[in-house]
Amino acid sequence: MKCNTCGAIGSANKRKCEFCGSEVENSGTAGTIAGVANQVAGTQISFAKDSLNLVSELNTTPTSSFSWWAFFFPIAYLFGYGAIENGKKVAVVMLIPVLIVSLLMYLSMRLAGIANALDYIWVLFISYLVATRTHALVVKEVNYNIGIGIGSQVLFFIASVIIMGL
Repeated sequence: MKCNTCGAIGSANKRKCEFCGSEVENSGTAGTIAGVANQVAGTQISFAKDSLNLVSELNTTPTSSFSWWAFFFPIAYLFGYGAIENGKKVAVVMLIPVLIVSLLMYLSMRLAGIANALDYIWVLFISYLVATRTHALVVKEVNYNIGIGIGSQVLFFIASVIIMGL
């Protein structure tokens, strides 16, 4: 969900923007029993879908100044500034290709090599989107929490290593 007021990207199931607090119109059946049941049943699927939607929303968001910290450490940057949901979505979007490369390694090393090169390009693209659209992902009034930032980046690295070792 992209806020019409400030352009921030947040969770689709919120009534107010997580960043500026303005009311967000939410179409659908979120308040009905059927809407709640569908929301609970589709949480895992919708999270992966929301992660990919985040990439498309970021791609259509106007760029701002480039942040080297967000480029090199996108997960730590987002988690440290309190954008936990966006950080999780970016992590999923970066880890899915790693899983695909790991699975391809069992089939063919040549396919895995090509997929690995594409994975690096994908990660650089996502890092670039995060680095140039930090204004839509994090609230700058929040002080950076270095412990959460470093911890989340370390966990992301460990998850990558585990997935590569499958």
